[in-house]
Amino acid sequence: IYVSAEVLGYLFGVRVDVNWTELTALIRRTDHLPSVRRIRRESRREQALSNRSAAAVFPLAPLDERAADGAVFDWAVTLGSRDPLNTTGADLGLGLQVLNGSLEVRHGERSTTAGRSDWTRVSWLRAWTNRKWLRQARLGHGFATGPAPRGLFGVAITNAPYLRPSDFEYQVLRGSAPGGWDVELYQHQNLVDYTTADRFDAYRFEVPLRYGPNPFEVIAYGPAGQVRRSRIAYVVPFDRLPQGQFEYGVSGGVCENDPCQGQLNLDTRYGLLPGLSLRGGLQTFWRDTLPDLWHPYATIAAQPSRSLNVVLEGFAGGYASGRLVFAPSFDLEARLAHTEYADRVAAPLIGSSILERQTNASFFWRPQATNSAPFLRIDASRYETANSVNQMIRAHGTG
Repeated sequence: IYVSAEVLGYLFGVRVDVNWTELTALIRRTDHLPSVRRIRRESRREQALSNRSAAAVFPLAPLDERAADGAVFDWAVTLGSRDPLNTTGADLGLGLQVLNGSLEVRHGERSTTAGRSDWTRVSWLRAWTNRKWLRQARLGHGFATGPAPRGLFGVAITNAPYLRPSDFEYQVLRGSAPGGWDVELYQHQNLVDYTTADRFDAYRFEVPLRYGPNPFEVIAYGPAGQVRRSRIAYVVPFDRLPQGQFEYGVSGGVCENDPCQGQLNLDTRYGLLPGLSLRGGLQTFWRDTLPDLWHPYATIAAQPSRSLNVVLEGFAGGYASGRLVFAPSFDLEARLAHTEYADRVAAPLIGSSILERQTNASFFWRPQATNSAPFLRIDASRYETANSVNQMIRAHGTG
């Protein structure tokens, strides 16, 4: 069968340049051909695999343990513009390594027409990376452990990492595409993985997740040059832990900047399932003239599906709250949060002495899957006290 180059180019939408002297045919404008797209996909995959194998692994250098090491000193002096002689302030700070930990000493003074005040804070913190049951220890001024930390002067220990890794864990991402289609997974325009849809019109990826938002783009290629794109959102809230991971925190000491004499916190967290984390503990405050406060608490952070995150939290004698986030993609997101505050608590330290309940909701929609496309955002809130109700609705967007 003989077909002219012009007819062949018209049928396939390409340009054919024939060189009769060398008996060659050069086919141009072939980006839309399924075979060319397949070759380019295979080239991208080979490049992605080679980049993974060539990724360098840098070993961590062991720390040189010393009883004391380098120090840093800083200072600052402020003067009022109207009355510089009577409105002055001074801040001094000293930091150095002591017993393989960080020792910080800070002192400040303020002088105004109303009088003079000063403060001094001392804290020592050490962090470990190679221990399972003790990774942080703090003495002196700092914050208590737990979901509602307060300032204290005392001690705090925990096995939570000082710098939590951004990597969360691998989870399965499932989808559907016609059987035999090639499917690629991208994150930040980088090829993460690829597969082929099975005979049940389904595909799956094991994707690496990080805390916070995880944007993915799935591109499916058909045998006749078909292309389907979809953007997927996978949000990992910071309330969750990887499955099987256990963390605890214990702190106690004298209250700082709060009307109480002492406080104690016992906190535990556990990743029960890939999409379920539990938290529970006790927050206690001892007060002088007012009754002591005992707040057992519990938190449930669940992800029933890829698009849905639910967080339920309750402090006995403090508040009960729930947060719901529905985000099938980064072009559509709806949030709803509601909190009920406990009453009949004199001068509460957990909760609110003014609010009885509050509700916050938001809605975001972008009709086109591009970052510069028009969008609509609506925010609403409602605050209730014993004597008033305040409501607010705000909407904005671009056309």
